[in-house]
Amino acid sequence: MNDETLNNLLTKANECNNTGNYDEAETLAGELLAELEKIGESTDTVTARQRDSTHCEALITLSDAKLRRGDYHEALAHARAALDLAEEKNIDGDTYAKALGTIGTVYLYLSDNLQALTYYQKAIAIFEEIGSKDGIASNLGNIGSVYKNLSDNPQALTYYQKAHAIYEEIGSKVGIARNLGNIGNAYMDLSDNPQALTYFQKSLAIFEEIGSKDGIANNLGNIGIVYWNLSDYPQALIYLQKALAIYEEIGSKNGIARNLTSIGIVYKNLSDNPQALTYFQKALAINEEIGSKEGIARNLSSIGSVYANPSDYPQALTYYQKALAIFEEIGSKEGIARNLSSIGLVYLNLLDNPQALTFTKRHSLSMRR
Repeated sequence: MNDETLNNLLTKANECNNTGNYDEAETLAGELLAELEKIGESTDTVTARQRDSTHCEALITLSDAKLRRGDYHEALAHARAALDLAEEKNIDGDTYAKALGTIGTVYLYLSDNLQALTYYQKAIAIFEEIGSKDGIASNLGNIGSVYKNLSDNPQALTYYQKAHAIYEEIGSKVGIARNLGNIGNAYMDLSDNPQALTYFQKSLAIFEEIGSKDGIANNLGNIGIVYWNLSDYPQALIYLQKALAIYEEIGSKNGIARNLTSIGIVYKNLSDNPQALTYFQKALAINEEIGSKEGIARNLSSIGSVYANPSDYPQALTYYQKALAIFEEIGSKEGIARNLSSIGLVYLNLLDNPQALTFTKRHSLSMRR
């Protein structure tokens, strides 16, 4: 297999990731790595360096496929292997920066926001040095997602909009669509649902045009959340179930868990607590499997809300307190505030006024930070 064929395998694997065909992406990246192992090192310096770079890129592609599936720990192992190889073989520039950015994204999904930010900043410094606009834009958007996780939506919007401007300049449809979705998420967190819906619909249209199943599912799910925010629960369920079906088709554990959670919340709002609990427990099992701390915390909190009735207040407290501990660990201001409020309300209903006052004060303090 010649070098052109190796590069074609890598290109096809990346295309499969972008369209949501993760099985094929993993197969192609695996074939490429096996072929490089079989070929061995070249005596020609230029060829050897090119193959080392291709080896790193294949590991990054494999990490990306694992990440999109929700296999975060495997994704981290492959991304670290790529970084180690790049350092061992003195591969700098674009490939080295991609490895750094990929590790950052795994940490983002593992809710280790400070680690994610550290790696993104290292990556963006290299991309700026080599003048890679695509790399700069990608990492600006990723830094925006860190700030969104930290509930700093104005800062998140600033980074998303910078990234979006660069993607429009270079004509990257995938980048434009991804950042339209990110901007929509920030507006949704700011409770501007009409603006969020506009951005999600624009993003969805582009992803449908380019055939990205992952992008389509993500936006269908987000549109479903907008409708639930607007209390249009039947419409919300339609969009969320469409998204769930696509995530199940492409094997995205993260996407499956996220939409199971959202469907559970809709059933909770419809006062169907048994159905809600079923969906939350399914989502929790997946989030525990993939190690998503934020997902686990959200599911624990949601289960707590199901038990928040006179006969089950102790159970509700247990779940809310477990969720609070994780939200505090990962630094989610929104999650901390919501659970402090929920715990305070349970104590109020239990007529434990001193405890209720304690948690109400903590909630007020958390909202000021």
